[in-house]
Amino acid sequence: MTTIAYKNGSLCCDSLISQNSVRVGAMQKIFQTEEFAYGCAGAAGICTEFNAFMQKQGTIQGYHEKYGKEYGKDETNLSVLMINKSTKELTHYSYGTNATTFTAEYSAIGSGVEIALGVMACGKSAREAIKVAIKLDCLSGGKIQEIKF
Repeated sequence: MTTIAYKNGSLCCDSLISQNSVRVGAMQKIFQTEEFAYGCAGAAGICTEFNAFMQKQGTIQGYHEKYGKEYGKDETNLSVLMINKSTKELTHYSYGTNATTFTAEYSAIGSGVEIALGVMACGKSAREAIKVAIKLDCLSGGKIQEIKF
């Protein structure tokens, strides 16, 4: 899967693509529009589809109405962590569920979520959280990607 972490205006992730727990490549997993920064974990094709939709139309609700319902309740296909760059509100979204918006100092999603949250709870940055997740989570790896805003 992947690990995506946010803290203090920094959204970071690993770049590894894995298939059936085998490391097979790398891809861009974090993106931004004028209003949002977001990271996608899950199936690579669906993450690419989500980003293309956001770049053109820009809302999770619109994406869910168009695509999310046809995938049913299978939450393993896509998980999104989105940050409103002006309000700093966070939104979590997974297929088949409604988006949840909240405020928090930091957040994370993906296979290394517990590792990343623990690192950030100890006062470290999102980048440092991803660095540790890459060391400890077998489904996170590759180069660290970062968007600052």
